[in-house]
Amino acid sequence: MGSPVNEPAYDGIFSIGYRNGSATFQASYETFKAIGFQSFNIRGGKVFELVRNFKLIPMAGVGMTLREPNWAKRLTPSLDLSLQPEYHFRNWFVFLRAESRYRGDLDRIVNSGFFGTGVKI
Repeated sequence: MGSPVNEPAYDGIFSIGYRNGSATFQASYETFKAIGFQSFNIRGGKVFELVRNFKLIPMAGVGMTLREPNWAKRLTPSLDLSLQPEYHFRNWFVFLRAESRYRGDLDRIVNSGFFGTGVKI
């Protein structure tokens, strides 16, 4: 879709998680090569089962962002709070995530939304 500062380009997020009862932990890696951006994050949260197959997960996380502009490489911290509703099918699920993240590379809070799918193994 792009933004006011960059053309449309691939922005991939790869995550792995562990869930044990009502606790969840995730680790993720994001790569957005068009703007020289990478991030590494870990987050934890509590799983609430609202109705059958529907879960709501508030999470908090920490991470590091690597920016590679032409003039320097910068590794900066990030902090985030998110809320992730999920709908579960047999061995997979779909989710939305609303996130507010303090980005040290920008020195401000950035709000984002995500849609994804996961596989249970």
